[in-house]
Parts: sequence; C-alpha cells; structure tokens
Amino acid sequence: MLITNETQETTVKNIANNILPDCDEVFFEVGYFYFSGFEQIYKKLKDIKIKILIGINYDEKIASAVISNNLIKEKYFDKLREDINETDILDQPTGVDSYKLFLEKLKNGSMEIRCNPKKNDHSKFFIFKHKKERSQGGFSLGSVLAGSSNFTKAGFLTNLENNYLFSNKNDFEVHLKQFNDRWENSQDIINIDSFLEFDEKVVKKTWISKSHPP
Repeated sequence: MLITNETQETTVKNIANNILPDCDEVFFEVGYFYFSGFEQIYKKLKDIKIKILIGINYDEKIASAVISNNLIKEKYFDKLREDINETDILDQPTGVDSYKLFLEKLKNGSMEIRCNPKKNDHSKFFIFKHKKERSQGGFSLGSVLAGSSNFTKAGFLTNLENNYLFSNKNDFEVHLKQFNDRWENSQDIINIDSFLEFDEKVVKKTWISKSHPP
C-alpha cells in the first residue's frame, strides 16, 4: 500500500492512528524527530511503549559532535528546546495535552529517544508491534511503514511522501531485528534515568513551563 499524504485516507497520520489501537509497542527510526510529529498521533500513544532512534544529522551541529556522547545529547537538547519554544501547537488545548503526555511518557520510561553517533543514518521506518491478542496467534506480528516520512507534522500530514505499508511476518521480523541491533549500539538521549537532566535543560527553559506547569 502506497502512503503519499495526497488524500486524507493516505496520510501517515491517518494510517498510524488506525493501526495504533492494535499495538503495545512501536519503534521509530527516523532522520528527524520533532514534537509536531508526536502531537499528530499522541491520543493513541498513551498506553504504548515507544522507542525512537534518530540519525546523527538531527542538525549539522550534532553531526559534527560525534566525538563526544555528552555533546551529542547537549545539541539534541538545544534543538528540541528550540522546537518546543517555536511551535504554535502549544497555543491550543490539544497541543498542551499532547505536551503533557510527551513529558509523562519520558518521565515514566514508556518512551525513550536514542541517537546513533557512528552512522549518518537516513533510514525512515515505523514499526507497529501488535498486542498478543491482536496477533492472530503469532501470524500477524504487526506492520511496517517505510519510506520518506520523518517524525514531523509535515512528514505525517502535509509533505508529498512515498511510503509503503506492509504486514508480511518475515519483513516485520527483519525490520525489528535491524532496529534492535541499531538500538543496542546507539547513544542514550532521553530515558527514565536522564529525565531530571532533560527537565532542567529543556522543560524548565521553555515558555510553556512558565505558563502551564508540566
């Protein structure tokens, strides 16, 4: 199935929102992750475990910082803080709700973000793992959406994209293994253990924290 964002039915947002109720875990490998992408599907993510793996070219500063894991994290924090401060999503009640869930999931450990400092990774795929009761006895493990979309509002909704959705068991297993291998060799950016650092360096330095306590 080709997902192009050209019609409402063929947006990544629509496809993801239709699949997510059957899932208990999702794995996203993208070049870029922005809060605007999370906001598009947040209502279906509350009870789902999320792992997000970004490429080192989140921006050129991160790409040039590969010699220092701490510097990679600092540059990512800078970029994410900028993204949150500049978005107009948080002017709306639904935007505030999605931001609260974003922080909640980082704090409770049900969402983690990592970066691979050793590879300029432009891979973009979204792995949706089915709950056991929705797996048809292990026959339907989940779906993979692979193509050009990043984890952004534009990638989910407005950009003209070429993505393909497939549910073949073998393809699912191959993509999940690849993701897990890359995850194990990646650099932690935000997880339950580093949330306090993230809170100090990002959350408390955004305008939303001054207007609406997280």
